[in-house]
Amino acid sequence: MSLRWALILLAAVVAGLVAGLLTYARSGDWPGSLMAAFGASSATLMGLPLLV
Repeated sequence: MSLRWALILLAAVVAGLVAGLLTYARSGDWPGSLMAAFGASSATLMGLPLLV
């Protein structure tokens, strides 16, 4: 795995964790927080390779 993809995957994990934790802290709904985490991770995986 190249350093570029390791950085992209790390950013996707961090974005997913932040979005999931903030959603859970706000609503207390864990299915909604999982959906927010997966959405943020997938958006990061789709958008960041174009920028890096």
